[in-house]
Amino acid sequence: MSNTPFIHLLQSPIGWYFYDVNRHDIVEVSEGVYATLENILRSESDVNLEDEIQSEISYLKSIGFLSSKRVSTIKSANSEFLPYGLKHKIAHIALQLTQNCNFRCSYCVYSDLQNAANRSHSVKRMSFETAKKAVDFMLAHSRDAETVSIAFYGGEPLLEFDLIKRIIEYADRAFDGKTIIYVMTTNGSLLTSDIIAYLNDHNVSTTISLDGPKEIHNVSRRFAANGRGSFDAVITNIQNAINKFPAFIERLSLNMVIDPRNDLDEVMRLFTDYPFLNEHNIRVSSSLVDDMYSFEKTVSSDAYTLKRNYSVFLALLGVMGYISEKRRNFHSDALNNLTDKALKLGMQSSLPDVAAPSGPCLPGPSRLFITVDGDFYPCERVSESSQAMWIGNVDDGFSLDNADKLLNIGTQTNEQCTHCWAFILCSLCAKYADDNGCLSGDLKLAYCDSVRSNVEIDLKTMILLREFSSDGGVNNA
Repeated sequence: MSNTPFIHLLQSPIGWYFYDVNRHDIVEVSEGVYATLENILRSESDVNLEDEIQSEISYLKSIGFLSSKRVSTIKSANSEFLPYGLKHKIAHIALQLTQNCNFRCSYCVYSDLQNAANRSHSVKRMSFETAKKAVDFMLAHSRDAETVSIAFYGGEPLLEFDLIKRIIEYADRAFDGKTIIYVMTTNGSLLTSDIIAYLNDHNVSTTISLDGPKEIHNVSRRFAANGRGSFDAVITNIQNAINKFPAFIERLSLNMVIDPRNDLDEVMRLFTDYPFLNEHNIRVSSSLVDDMYSFEKTVSSDAYTLKRNYSVFLALLGVMGYISEKRRNFHSDALNNLTDKALKLGMQSSLPDVAAPSGPCLPGPSRLFITVDGDFYPCERVSESSQAMWIGNVDDGFSLDNADKLLNIGTQTNEQCTHCWAFILCSLCAKYADDNGCLSGDLKLAYCDSVRSNVEIDLKTMILLREFSSDGGVNNA
């Protein structure tokens, strides 16, 4: 393996390519070179080459491609920056104001029925003293952050609206002279006119969860008190916000949690049933149901997969300028981001000797999640019941050792990572190695095939965009 080119072969309907890990670049080759490289990857034994193919391969090597170099030591380049970042660049905190919620969503990771390895709903709430400590902590550790932000999170954060007001009042004074941004994610059911007016006056960017039209939304998102669906209450509040506070639209967005067991066209019917959501161009994001900590795993329906693929196809046509796509398409932004990534291909000459897979963020400076008790976690997506995810608290500060372990989760799978062609594009963070409070390399490896599959799809999409445009970023060697 040590002499084998560190590449991954890719085909499109009209071309042959390889992704060069050392150069982080996609290269188009002839069919003969592709077949030869395929034989080389299958075996380290010598492969007899025709003169023309030998010439092509020699040329590729002469300009820096087909190197066999692998990273020798797994260690994040950010390890050296981490102590400084934790001390001076904490720019974003997410405050868990309460563990209580007035909904009981079927897919919620805090549900007693769904929860496999996380906390459950409780009546615990953050005291103002803990919130004040959290704000003071960010103030003391954000000296080199030009802008800071505070996110209000739950449970349902609007159950603690009075606490939100006290925190904003305190933070505005504490950060006088520095730009501060407030954001909140809410289920939308408690958005009275008075609350909307306050959020609008204090520039609080607000994301409301709305999972589709009434028939789909109400299956999952129900009130805790009576089990009834919440759609009517939420859509009425959104309409009220738009009618009475038009400036609020600039800071309003929707988040749709998509259950892939549903038909995607039925999910998207929300925007035809309620055209005002389109007319005001409200920002919309989406994500699939997160079943990482759930007993029940979700499986995509055939209808969802078919419609998703068609949606991706339409988005591709839109990005390439072949059609003017008017309706909402969740994949258009992703494809535009992919185009930006394609333009960054070929920006390195070789892998360094010391590096780490790209998945983990910087624990703390990237997004510091603070629980009702003042404990620190790298984000709100990890388990609050896991000691492996804990990185400190408001009283004692950070545990640098724990944060560094999460940053360097690749050391749990050192051998596999150093020889993985998706090394630079990996998306696995420590969450995927969390085995009931212990970091497990075996658990992390269970997700690798899925990641590589997704990375291959992205690379093939970059190739497709390149083949049908003039600036897609694929190297024609």
